[in-house]
Amino acid sequence: MLAKAIADPNQLRLLRKGATVKEAKEETRPAEHRVSDSLTTVHSALGNVLVLLSESSVKSDEAESLLSLSQKVRSLAYKAHRELERVAGVAEDVDD
Repeated sequence: MLAKAIADPNQLRLLRKGATVKEAKEETRPAEHRVSDSLTTVHSALGNVLVLLSESSVKSDEAESLLSLSQKVRSLAYKAHRELERVAGVAEDVDD
């Protein structure tokens, strides 16, 4: 794995900046794959959140303390979705 990283100029540049071989390999993967993997991870994590909430595993006062973080997640998800629409060329002109 190290030999491949050293042979790749982009990975070598990252290694020289202090990245690990694993970090350099990940950073040089195509953006489409990194975005897809990240969206898949987030989708799975949010599915787990829904399961926990539907099982009533979270008490009312605990849920209230999580609302602020949930709003931040919602806002970030919305922004990511809008940016993906923009990049895909399907975004509607809507003021946020």
